[in-house]
Amino acid sequence: IIKSGELTAPKVMKGTRSYTFSKASLNSGKTLLNWSSDVSYKEFEVEISKESDFKQKLLHRKVEGNFVKIPPELPEGQYYWRVRGIQNSGKTSDYSNARLQINSKEKIRIIKPDKNASFVSGSYKAILFIWTKASITGEYILEISKDKFSTIYKSERTINNQLSLSDLPEGEYSYRVRFIRNKEELAETSVRKLLILGKNVAPLLKYPLKDQIVNMTAKDFLEFRWEGKASVKEYRFRLFEAGKGKAIVDTFIKKNKYIIRNLRLLNETSYHWEVQSLFGKDRGESLFSKGYFSITLDNPDSVPQIITPDEQIIK
Repeated sequence: IIKSGELTAPKVMKGTRSYTFSKASLNSGKTLLNWSSDVSYKEFEVEISKESDFKQKLLHRKVEGNFVKIPPELPEGQYYWRVRGIQNSGKTSDYSNARLQINSKEKIRIIKPDKNASFVSGSYKAILFIWTKASITGEYILEISKDKFSTIYKSERTINNQLSLSDLPEGEYSYRVRFIRNKEELAETSVRKLLILGKNVAPLLKYPLKDQIVNMTAKDFLEFRWEGKASVKEYRFRLFEAGKGKAIVDTFIKKNKYIIRNLRLLNETSYHWEVQSLFGKDRGESLFSKGYFSITLDNPDSVPQIITPDEQIIK
């Protein structure tokens, strides 16, 4: 609060937050410290120091405008800077204080998508990638990989700090953003993961085939198979004898197959089987896929029957 009669200190644009720049931005000669303009002041006095008490000043300058260039020779580290207004009469305002951070490299970080974000195919028009801006102009490269960047699946360039992608197929990805200026890499974000999930569609049944007659004469197990999806947490498998409401098998499994080895569960009759995909508590489940098949055995009458120790008759 400024009392009546006191001069208002110049307002630093970023408030008390630290101004952060890289050595590359200082070398560009376009890196500024700025503050609000005020016509009541003839000029402004700016100081930079490594110490908060400003006993030793690295820069002491009077300027007429509301900005000053940061000396490119400043080494990396943390600094303090302040500015005050000077009127024609020589009367000065209080100082406005702020911090200055010089880094060896630019620093950028991803804002969106969130860490380990997941999207369901068909539920969005595009995925928006946003990251913080570097302190100087340059080019950003969004890189997406399926194998921890041993190869790059997709690479997109922009001068802005955001990009939209709409054509990522189902799967798990890693992504990062690199910042390039004059063919020199000045910054790279940490790597984040992204999961594109399939729609909650019912699984595709593969065996037994629809209305297939399965001959179990020479078999000691019956295997059921369906198409697996990486986005599925587990499956629910059910087997029913035709015309009966109670399931012979009703179980939850991780794999995309189920094997019945206890053949005493089965008869020479018709069955229907069902599989449901479960996607986790936040995504729910699919409908059941249903298949129909029959079990048959070779005619037992074709097996030789012993009539006497000396004769065999095959019917």
